[in-house]
Parts: sequence; C-alpha cells; structure tokens
Amino acid sequence: MIKNNNYYNESEKLYNLAETHYNNSRWTEAIECYNKALDLYKNIGNKVKEVERLNSIGLSYRNLNSARPGNSFQGGQ
Repeated sequence: MIKNNNYYNESEKLYNLAETHYNNSRWTEAIECYNKALDLYKNIGNKVKEVERLNSIGLSYRNLNSARPGNSFQGGQ
C-alpha cells in the first residue's frame, strides 16, 4: 500500500508540473510530464486518472499541432 501511495503522490506532482507547462504553452514539456504521470497511474491501476491523463495528452498534442506555423487545424469546438 505504501508503494501505491508513493506512486500516487509522485504522479500528482508530475500532473501539477504538467499543468504548469500546459498553462504556459510549453506543450512538449507538458506531454512528457503527463506521460510519466500516466505510467504511474497505470502501475497503481487508477483507470480514472489514466483516462484523464490521456485526455490531457491529447489536448496538449492538439495545441502543439495548432501552434505550428502554417497549420490550419482549428479543433472541434
């Protein structure tokens, strides 16, 4: 149980760091942190957090792609 708590705490720290990167338009750094958090959530079997991080990764990739010069992708909003 302690191992799971350590994984959870570490994954939350990584998520918070990813959010900081995301909010500052540092998409690549955000994706890296979200992926690390996702791996930890997988280790503890937290499916809800896995799905949330996958969504965060997808949004980051969308923003990264739309930030590239000449890209006309506008998203589905």
